[in-house]
Amino acid sequence: MVHSPRETGRPVVTEYFSVTYNGPALDEHRIPVTELAPSLIALSEMFMVAHRLTGDGVSPPPSLDVRANREGSFAVELVLDATNAAVDLFSQREVVATATGVTLLVPVVSALRYLRLVARLGRQHTTEELEPGLLRITWPDGTTFEGPPSAQRLADDMDFRRSARDTLAPVERREGIDSVTIRAEDPAIIEPITLDALYVRDLDVPPRDDEVFAESVREVALNPLKPSFEAEKKWYVSDGVSKFWVTMHDLDFSQRVVASVETFGAGDVLRCRMRTRQLRNSDGGLTAEHIIEEVLEHLRRPPADSIQFD
Repeated sequence: MVHSPRETGRPVVTEYFSVTYNGPALDEHRIPVTELAPSLIALSEMFMVAHRLTGDGVSPPPSLDVRANREGSFAVELVLDATNAAVDLFSQREVVATATGVTLLVPVVSALRYLRLVARLGRQHTTEELEPGLLRITWPDGTTFEGPPSAQRLADDMDFRRSARDTLAPVERREGIDSVTIRAEDPAIIEPITLDALYVRDLDVPPRDDEVFAESVREVALNPLKPSFEAEKKWYVSDGVSKFWVTMHDLDFSQRVVASVETFGAGDVLRCRMRTRQLRNSDGGLTAEHIIEEVLEHLRRPPADSIQFD
């Protein structure tokens, strides 16, 4: 069972922010549930990825809840709860997080802003530390970015980029939705950011100057926690030690999943051949990508022993 931060007894930092969908299609302040729900689920996953990349490895994941929104343009008000101990946000871990009352919102929004600048200006920049937990990055044309070091780490992670893209899916798929704005309820925390269709295309650009640092293929057993029923979507799995996202490259198996030939239940195991790549970016950081090349066997959980009655 996964416990929310509220249930652990640890100090909890609560952040309030809104996601506003902009465009003429929302003049009536309505949006289809089929567009909104996947976008908000992806937003929650984006904070989960941020927690995984910046957390201490043992703290519970954050919870993201919807709060009743005010009248006006179509905006969804959200509540983010995370424990102070959950976040290794800045160079001094929870010291800064506790002092500012901020956990994940600042690094997530900062990473989105940094990612846009990198996609358009490249990775040729200089970095200086203004104070503990705060960097200034300067590009040759004079453009500057200030934010936590974790912004770079999140922006370089493909899972973070993928969940960001899914969050912005309504901008790409639905005519009349031009952009999405993420805004903290307290404007002093961080400036709002508005992301449009051009930004969605920026997310498709892989990190520049990455090189394959190490690569291996091995046979593994995985529990499918969140199988995907769409092509090119990642699966969330567990190997019994850790949980991570993998790309499914076994086309035949994917087609059987889409056709409901393959169904899943709690405790199922996939015996797979998985390729793992470690990538090193120009900043020297390492990221990992996991690819299922072939599903060798789908082992379903054996039925519970029945009780015999005379």
